[in-house]
Amino acid sequence: MTKHVYAHVAGFKLAVIPRAPFRIMISKEALNAIDVEYLSPNGELFARVIPDNGGYKSKVDQYTPSLFDVLEIGSGPDIPHWRIETSVFTCYWPVDYAVVSTNFPEDPSPFDLVGPNMEMIFIQTP
Repeated sequence: MTKHVYAHVAGFKLAVIPRAPFRIMISKEALNAIDVEYLSPNGELFARVIPDNGGYKSKVDQYTPSLFDVLEIGSGPDIPHWRIETSVFTCYWPVDYAVVSTNFPEDPSPFDLVGPNMEMIFIQTP
């Protein structure tokens, strides 16, 4: 069973809403692409979303039946980069940090940012 998603990423006229629990990274293999991992009840699934002139291309791995088993795509802001969005705020996505789902609202942050050396940044709510 997937959990409610409190954060997603948006940019390039797209809003990418992952299934939780998730991990989203800016791809190092394709320009402006994002890689989304979903820890499904049956194992990890993977999808890449590549912005393409207001639309997108996608790629999944051999274990993932379809893009929509990992995420949903909607309309997003016309900006030339990815941002993190919640229902309350939007913020900059630091380079080399993965956006990772949490158990919000039980956890103090709607998402965590996990760095390349496992350092973590989180936004705490009141």
